[in-house]
Amino acid sequence: CNGLCGESFHIHCTSSTQQHMRSVQDVPNLFWRCDGCVKAMETPEYRTAFRALCEAFRTVSETQTKAIEEVKAELAETNEKIDQLMSKLPDPKVEPTWPSNKRRRSSSSSVKPEVPKASVGRKVMKSAVPILPTTDGHDDMVWIWLSSFPPTVTEDDIRVMVRECLSFDDDEIIDVKMLVKKDADISKLRAVSFKVGVDLKHEETALDGDNWPAGVSFREFVFYDRKTSGDDQSSGFVKNRRVE
Repeated sequence: CNGLCGESFHIHCTSSTQQHMRSVQDVPNLFWRCDGCVKAMETPEYRTAFRALCEAFRTVSETQTKAIEEVKAELAETNEKIDQLMSKLPDPKVEPTWPSNKRRRSSSSSVKPEVPKASVGRKVMKSAVPILPTTDGHDDMVWIWLSSFPPTVTEDDIRVMVRECLSFDDDEIIDVKMLVKKDADISKLRAVSFKVGVDLKHEETALDGDNWPAGVSFREFVFYDRKTSGDDQSSGFVKNRRVE
C-alpha cells in the first residue's frame, strides 16, 4: 500500500489485477492504496494536514536552496580574496633538500682586507697619456658640508657658487656630492645638503663664514672611520656654523 498504513497485501485479496500492479510498478506517478487508506485520505482532516505538510516541505526546500546559494557565494568571495593575497606574496624560495657543496664563509673571511694607501707620482713627463687629477683621497682635501638649499639646486649650481665664493680659478678642482638617499625623490624633499671637497690649502678660506652667502649652513665634513670608536669626536661633524 502506498497510503498511510504502508502494509503489504496479497494481490488475490484486492480488487486489482496483475496487469494493474505491473502498471503501478512501471509508472512512477501511479499509486495503489488499500480501502482503509482511500477512505482516510478522503476526509477533510487528511486534506488539511496534507496541504500543511506540502507547504512546510516547500518552505524548507526554498530555505535550504537559499542557504546553499549563500554559502556558495561566500566561498567564491573568500577564494577571490585568497587569490588577491597570494598574488601579492613573493615567490617562495626553493631550498634544496640535499646538503650544499658550497663552503660556508667563515666570519673571518667576511672582513675586508686592508688596502694600502696609494702613492702619487711626482715626476714630470712629456708623455701624451692624459692623467686625471686625483680627488678620491680625503687627506689632501678639505670637505665642507653645505645645507639650506631647495631641491631644485644641482651639484653644478653648487660648484659654480663655491668657485665664486672662494674666488677659485677655472682649473681649480671642486668635488661636489649631493647628500640624499639612493633612489630618493628629490622633488619631494624640503631641503638638500651637499658635500664639497676642495684642496687642503684652501681649508682656512673654506671655513670662513665671510666667504659663504647669508643663510647658508656649513661645517667641516669629517669622514667616519669604522676603526674608531663611536665616542671618538673625530668621527662625524665638527661644530655647525651658519652664516647670518
